[in-house]
Amino acid sequence: PASVVGYRGNRFIDVEWTAVSGATSYDVNYLRQGYGGWTRGASGVTGNSARISNLPNLGVYQVAVRANNANGSGTWKSSELLQSANYPLEPYTITTARTATTFTVSWTSCDMSEDWCNGFSPVTAYLVEVSSDNGATWTRSHTLTSYTQGQALTISNADASKDYKVRVKIENRMGGEWEYKDAPAPGAPEYFNVTTSTSGSTVTDTLKWNKPSGASGAVGYEVQCQYTNNNAWTTSCKTVAPTTAANVTVTVASTTANKVTALRVRSNESGSIGAWVSPIPDPTNLGAQYQDGSLVIWWQRPAGVDTGVKLGYEVDCSTDSGTTYTDCHANITDDQTNDLTSTVSTAGITNVRLRWLDDSTPTHVQHGGWVSTGVPSGTPPGAPTNIQRTSQTVNTQVQYTITWDRPTGATGALAYQVQCTRANNSAWGSCTSESGNSDRDHIAATMDANLTLSATTSAYAELRKVRVRAVNSDRLVSGWTTRTTW
Repeated sequence: PASVVGYRGNRFIDVEWTAVSGATSYDVNYLRQGYGGWTRGASGVTGNSARISNLPNLGVYQVAVRANNANGSGTWKSSELLQSANYPLEPYTITTARTATTFTVSWTSCDMSEDWCNGFSPVTAYLVEVSSDNGATWTRSHTLTSYTQGQALTISNADASKDYKVRVKIENRMGGEWEYKDAPAPGAPEYFNVTTSTSGSTVTDTLKWNKPSGASGAVGYEVQCQYTNNNAWTTSCKTVAPTTAANVTVTVASTTANKVTALRVRSNESGSIGAWVSPIPDPTNLGAQYQDGSLVIWWQRPAGVDTGVKLGYEVDCSTDSGTTYTDCHANITDDQTNDLTSTVSTAGITNVRLRWLDDSTPTHVQHGGWVSTGVPSGTPPGAPTNIQRTSQTVNTQVQYTITWDRPTGATGALAYQVQCTRANNSAWGSCTSESGNSDRDHIAATMDANLTLSATTSAYAELRKVRVRAVNSDRLVSGWTTRTTW
């Protein structure tokens, strides 16, 4: 053969040679320097390559090939000396850059055409894998036979809310070792709030947000807008150069003839671009009503806000029909549920207002707009009448039914709240649960003249007292009608 080349692998050598005209087969020998003479590795090979297996990894080898045909064997052709091989050197640096749905991976390493870099065995593959479960499982994203330094490889269909891990392995016939890099989810601006003011024909939107909580170093931002005469998002209506500030405030100007109708913002931290974030809306369905001597307020969390965003709430009260307001309640911590309630122990309140706050305590940097409601001053419904109870004991369980009549003269649909005390707990609580706390059993609003509540309890926790009250559509409540257990 004109040339013979050997490639070291893990306990094997791959041998390749140029074809010889007229040859029908080839023989392959190998020599381990310092360990005797030549040894036959393969005979009668019909192709142009062969693998010699079960060889010690240590030591310097040489291989040789000769061609055969019907007239005999040709001259042996030897390779150069084959040094002991190892894994290729890992990448020096792995770089990731994320957007909301994709991210790229690139790396730099030594020159893999050099033997000292490739481990004295040419590179056979460049492998890239990703994990979205902190390395518990891995998915192959790229298998390459060649790679240009710094080449960006794209990984699609990423989840903007997930942290990823990336690993890269450069392989030769010996194998290779993984090099790892975290690709965390790009942080999103937090507590994004917008207020609007108008002066003449100029409309000014003031945008405020907090730096992504997981971001380190400087973060840049991009703001996009929609306008009255164009529903498309602008390429960019405002950009913020990378800044280390914890809180950002910018303004966007438009006109009354063509004003901004929607805004969104995203972060860019060293090339990792986060998802677009819309302003946090105001709380909804704020209500208030005096019950049991105190003012009870209720509201719903701003719609569409991720449960990971923890809001607070500020409450003000008015006693002059909303002309002036004063702080009447300590700031309320969001329990991240959709429906929230709190109680204000102040008399004479005519109006209540509430707004969301960010979680920067004790100083709140961002806040939403005020939403307000009046406190109904109508007449509560009358109290239910004719509470009755039937029960029977089955083994150690007591099955019971509580009934009552609609308040005399009441109009409209009424809801009901029911509470009980027990043999083992004198506090008012649920009649259908033995939790012993102050829960109430709720009966949805109905026009029915007679209402029923049924349940089963243990004899140890048998009912001792029952009380029922009615609630109208304004959430005005009647007095309790109480009856001691029979």
